[in-house]
Amino acid sequence: MDIIKQLNNAITYIENNLCGEIDTNKIAEIALCPYDKFKRFFSYMTNMSVSEYIRKRRLTLAAYELLKGQEKIIDLAVK
Repeated sequence: MDIIKQLNNAITYIENNLCGEIDTNKIAEIALCPYDKFKRFFSYMTNMSVSEYIRKRRLTLAAYELLKGQEKIIDLAVK
């Protein structure tokens, strides 16, 4: 089950870098496999692509920030 551990490590990297740049080469390095192979495995396990997962997580964070009401919408859009 090392592949599940590698997937979790890659997701942890993605989660830790949601507000910044996410390097696909770094994801592949963490997952210990080529990025193309990781993308296929990620899609198989999660029913969504890596880019879709990142986009949804960023939107979720933005929605949370909107609910807190501490930032302007334009600031969240740029972020």
